[in-house]
Amino acid sequence: MKEKIFLKKKFKEYYSTLNIGEIKISGLKNREFGFVMFEESGMIRHKAFDNISKLIEFLREYSPAHAYYSSAYYENPSVENMNEKKWIGADLIFDVDVDRIPTSCKEKHDKWICLNCGNTGTGTEPKACNVCESKRIESKKLVCQKCLEIAKTEITKLVDDFLLNDFGFKLKDMEIVFSGHRGYHVHVFSKDVLALDQNARREIIDYVKGRGIDVYFLFGGCLNNEIINYGPSINEPGWLGRWSRGLYDYITSIKGNMKEKVKIPEKLSLLLAKNMDKIIESYLKNDKPLLSPLALSLKSRNLKLFAEKIAEEYGVKIDEQVTLDVKRLIRIPNTLHGKTGLKAAIVKYDLLDSFNPLTDAVIFKNGKITIKVHESPEICMLNREFGPYKNQIVDLPIYVAIYLIGQQSAELF
Repeated sequence: MKEKIFLKKKFKEYYSTLNIGEIKISGLKNREFGFVMFEESGMIRHKAFDNISKLIEFLREYSPAHAYYSSAYYENPSVENMNEKKWIGADLIFDVDVDRIPTSCKEKHDKWICLNCGNTGTGTEPKACNVCESKRIESKKLVCQKCLEIAKTEITKLVDDFLLNDFGFKLKDMEIVFSGHRGYHVHVFSKDVLALDQNARREIIDYVKGRGIDVYFLFGGCLNNEIINYGPSINEPGWLGRWSRGLYDYITSIKGNMKEKVKIPEKLSLLLAKNMDKIIESYLKNDKPLLSPLALSLKSRNLKLFAEKIAEEYGVKIDEQVTLDVKRLIRIPNTLHGKTGLKAAIVKYDLLDSFNPLTDAVIFKNGKITIKVHESPEICMLNREFGPYKNQIVDLPIYVAIYLIGQQSAELF
């Protein structure tokens, strides 16, 4: 309990100095707000505020661990019955969370335990214990610089390749926000998205993930065993160009460990290798891949599988439920995350590449405190390395202590 009191006190310090201009929420009067408090379980929902000043007064008085607002706009946002709220429309929200992206570094900083038999492991938790098959798995997940860079790569791909280029949204209609923990959110405020229902948002999800693409459109006659000369140009817009670039990256391995990521049938892999020089030459001359060597040599299912694998690599790994939900509660930008003490910072588009959450979203930079760390891998914050620790009493900067206490990896001493 003393840890929660400590965290709330520090959060209160932050909110007491928060300026009105630091919280900007369009259509505030029509939004529902929700809060998770340090001293209470569950979420306080169905709150509404007339203006930003009232919201900031609430944050200063109660200093919540987590503060959310709805992506939806309602006529009656404070009514508890969801049907009586009278939905008006909703922003389009995207969430990229590294928790859902396989990364090798998870083996170093993520752990899990079976609550039934006590079996433990590292990395991503299994769906069921490999000893007793129980599904009562509890996990402890930290993040590192590598994790957050991977999440940033995905969010950059989402904004540049899809939202700006394919969908034609303007930067003024969107906001990029560090989640305060393991990823990023993108809010699209355009009037064009407000009335989109779940079916329409599902179409957007499928497109962004490259799911359900008409493979015949990509390969043309190859799927009917007809001889065609060339595939789409690498300069084609949308998925045509994306697939063509994916094929080029695969056969030249120009995109890192592309061949390890895009697993395809051995027969297709050998055929691509055999004709690699011809295909690369056609790219250099025409910006298009020569496909005629493939047309009569493969069954369509192999080409379909290859296109799907390319889509997995070139699509964006978003949390589908966040985008699909037209009544989603999402973290308020520039509020604090109760599990890390980091700020859910708004990131300007032109600063996204250089943004480092473990530096730029750190708030409590002054002071030290003594804590007992149960167990923690090495972490890096403000360009300083700390740990690893195990059952150690250490003096640490406030921002590190808050992070570890919030992750339930440490306690006050």
